[in-house]
Amino acid sequence: ERTDKYIKIKLSYPDKKEISIKQWNEIYKIKRYWDSIRINNKIDKLFNLKSEADWYIEIDSWDRIPTWDKNKIYNDNKFRWEIVIYAKNNELIIVNKLKIEDYLKWLWEVWNSEHPEKIKSIIIAARTYALWYTTKEEKFPWEWYNWSDNPGVFQKYLWYWLEQRTPKVAEIVDLTKWQILTYDSKIIKPWYFSSSNWKTLSFYDYCIKKYSNKICSESSKKYPYLKSVKDNWWIWKEVRWHWVWMPWTWVSYYANKWWNAELILKYFYPWVEIK
Repeated sequence: ERTDKYIKIKLSYPDKKEISIKQWNEIYKIKRYWDSIRINNKIDKLFNLKSEADWYIEIDSWDRIPTWDKNKIYNDNKFRWEIVIYAKNNELIIVNKLKIEDYLKWLWEVWNSEHPEKIKSIIIAARTYALWYTTKEEKFPWEWYNWSDNPGVFQKYLWYWLEQRTPKVAEIVDLTKWQILTYDSKIIKPWYFSSSNWKTLSFYDYCIKKYSNKICSESSKKYPYLKSVKDNWWIWKEVRWHWVWMPWTWVSYYANKWWNAELILKYFYPWVEIK
C-alpha cells in the first residue's frame, strides 16, 4: 500500500453557520444558506480553495492559539493543500484534503522532545492505522470525508503550524516514509493508547468484554500478533484509553533503554514486519 494518497479530514470548526477563510490578501466570507453556501455574494453548493506551494490557507475566524503561547506566536488555524466547505444537516462541513505523509507531520500524537525511537514507533503505527482506514475499513462510509481531527474518533490532527514547532517529528516522518506494519504481507490495524495497569490486552481479552468465548476464541486466531504483554511502567502510570496493544508510556520506557523502533514494535505486535 502506498501512503502518497490524498485523504480528507473533517475539521472540528465550532461555528455551524459561518466561516472566514484567508489566503494572502483574499478573504472569503462563507455562510450556510439552507443546503447550499453563500460565498461572499455568490451562492453555490461547494467552496474549494487550494494552497500555493509555499503558503497556507488560514481560517481566520477560528482562534486556536495554544493556552501556553502567551506571546501569541502560534495559531493552529492554518492548513496546507486544500480546504473544501459544504453544507449538510444544517451545518457547515469543513474538510482538509491532503497527503498522508503531510498528515503525519501535523499529527499531535507524539511530541518533539520525545526519544527519536519512540517517535519512530508512534509514527509507523500511526501511518499504518491511517492507511488501514483508507484502504481496508471506513470510519465514515456515509460521508464524503475519510477521517476526523477529533482524537475521540480518530487521531489528533493539529494542522500545519504544528510542523513549525516539531521539526524532529517531521524529519522522522520523512525518514520512515511509506513504512507500515504488516503480518503475512498484509497491513494490520495497530491500535495504541496511553497507559495500562500492568499489561496490555490481547485480542481475545478485548473481544471477551463484548462477545462470547466461542466467537472470541475463533476470531483471535486471525490476529496472532495481538498478544497480551507485560507493562513495566504500570506502577507509575494510570490506566488511560482502551488499554489495547501499545502503550505510549512503555514505548518511552524501552526507547530510553536503547531499544530501537523495530524492537519496540515487534514486542507489542509479535511476528509483524515493517515493510
